[in-house]
Amino acid sequence: MRKISEKRAGKLQLAEEIKKNCLMKKILVPVDFSENSKMAFQFARELARRFRVSLDLVHCYLPEIDAASPFLQRDPEALLKAKMDQLKHFQNQPPNEGGGVATQIEANLILRPGYPGEEIVSMSRDYDLIVMGTTGVSNPMRELFGSVSSEVALHADCAVMLVPPGVTFRGFNNILFASHYDSVVPMVLYEIREWAGFFRSNIHFVHVRPKDSTEPFDELEERIFKALFEEKEPEFAFYMTEVAADSVVDGLNAYADKNNIDLVVMVHPRRGFFESIFHKSQTKALALNARRPLLVFHASGRKN
Repeated sequence: MRKISEKRAGKLQLAEEIKKNCLMKKILVPVDFSENSKMAFQFARELARRFRVSLDLVHCYLPEIDAASPFLQRDPEALLKAKMDQLKHFQNQPPNEGGGVATQIEANLILRPGYPGEEIVSMSRDYDLIVMGTTGVSNPMRELFGSVSSEVALHADCAVMLVPPGVTFRGFNNILFASHYDSVVPMVLYEIREWAGFFRSNIHFVHVRPKDSTEPFDELEERIFKALFEEKEPEFAFYMTEVAADSVVDGLNAYADKNNIDLVVMVHPRRGFFESIFHKSQTKALALNARRPLLVFHASGRKN
């Protein structure tokens, strides 16, 4: 009896620790002043309102060089003032057409000199969620900012939401959770439960396997089911599905299109599964050119 009590006490302590670590307090939005980063900012504002958390807006920049004197930097104070004025103007812009009603939440404005990917990853230790767009200010910048988005999603110390071009906040009626054996992490599943509760979402646990694979889904399905009912019965509808496809991206996109998915969730456990997806050209269809946001969690949890 004592052993059972100790075991239950240990589970309760773990549950409380997970809840404490999963409480969202701060959202970071990196911007490059593009239309898509404007949409991402509007998206993040709505999330901040729903979760009742603070919002920080950051612009990372490199020192500007005078073309006439390439070895001399332009006046750093003048550059800083110009960048801050630009950031203030960016925050005060009205919402894009079709972007819904602007949520009036003031953001803290931050300027950071340096390469965006490195600076955002460094800042991620102090945040619970990063929301960013996936394209840059112009076509030549598109590939660069796409690579920044991927770098942040892979290496940030908190969850990262990538908002594709033209997507506005409409809530999350249906959430797709990309299931694999390393994605069944108590802390991540607890956070997903919280998101589903906030937005009254249905969760679709989707496992994609190669068409020629006979790998059983039963074990993974049982692990997810057990984790969902560990503390109490879920207060949301959920579905467990196995999909056979030529690739993970193809399988997830096909299921998402067919089932009106509003948000795709992936867990980053190790290079083999996740980074290989982000580094293949086909991922741009999922992460950079998708019709819905992608939310990336890390199996190791938050490091801050």
